[in-house]
Amino acid sequence: AWLKVSRACERDALFILSDHGFTSFRRNVNLNRWLELEGYLTRRADASGRDYLQDVDWEKTRAYAFGLSGIYVNLKGRESRGIVPPAERAALKQEILSKLSALKDPQSNESAVLAVYDNEAVYRGPYSNNGPDLIVGYRRGFRVSWETAKGRVAGELFSDNTRPWSGDHCIDRTLVPGVLFCNRKMTSDIPPHIMDIAPTVLDLFGIPKPAYMDGRTLQLMPDGKHHA
Repeated sequence: AWLKVSRACERDALFILSDHGFTSFRRNVNLNRWLELEGYLTRRADASGRDYLQDVDWEKTRAYAFGLSGIYVNLKGRESRGIVPPAERAALKQEILSKLSALKDPQSNESAVLAVYDNEAVYRGPYSNNGPDLIVGYRRGFRVSWETAKGRVAGELFSDNTRPWSGDHCIDRTLVPGVLFCNRKMTSDIPPHIMDIAPTVLDLFGIPKPAYMDGRTLQLMPDGKHHA
């Protein structure tokens, strides 16, 4: 049902949106364990299952995972104990991307990963290097493990998610699209994207969109007709 906004007039724009959808989360994928098995990450001799990457031997580790979807290159000159020369970064990313894209769950033989995205292909602008080097897009039913999210290497590569947190959205973006409602008709046939909201709001206030900002300005009709 539409919200009733008593003070809104025809020229006002009302947006109601969610930035993502939702799906089941049945199987954990321990990215750090995968990186270790593939020879990209090495554990310290005194490793004891600690959080926040404390068990990582940085002198022998070329890549590591932390958080909900990111893999980082242990880059020399960026990480405090980086060992990968900048000239080797691109090749290493492509190697990991290719191998991880073929990862299957041995329990079901299902592919766990829909796509792996290179940050240089999907990010741009002055803050593009602040994110992970690779972003993992999981298939439905899979998600990064609780261990990986906390920077832990210990654990099985695949395991059942037995927690009450049985649904999630931290998978490939194409599988959990959000929704957008607007009280004014949009004139473009191109489906709107969440990145279009910021430049559209700026335009409504007469503020130019910064050159580095992603997204396009949505063109709205001033007719006040509901549109989804």
